[in-house]
Amino acid sequence: MSKRYFDLAQTERRDNYKLLSGLVVPRPIGWIGTRREDGSYNLAPFSFFNVVSSNPPVVLFSAGMHPDRPKDSLTLAEQSGEFTVNIVSEEVVEAMSVTSGSFTAVDDEFAIAGLTAVQGSL
Repeated sequence: MSKRYFDLAQTERRDNYKLLSGLVVPRPIGWIGTRREDGSYNLAPFSFFNVVSSNPPVVLFSAGMHPDRPKDSLTLAEQSGEFTVNIVSEEVVEAMSVTSGSFTAVDDEFAIAGLTAVQGSL
């Protein structure tokens, strides 16, 4: 058996992401929906998403950062105290791909991807 060691402190951030996301498979994609104060919506896929607890039911997503600020999903979830999670299925994978693009902080990714936002519930 061959062993390989990685010094993650010495590799680029993007390479660390590729390594970690390739090691943990299958890995569900959490499609995180948030709402802005003005009522418009934000939607983005996160490959670092998982269940933390069943009682109480808790999920998490790791949002990472833009080069100069937190990702919009994280900022909006912190401001409102809530977010929705959907699991990306084969039927919506193309729309998910659209929402993984770079958008401004005011773009409505639901509308851009041709989706209809629905109020979440517990």
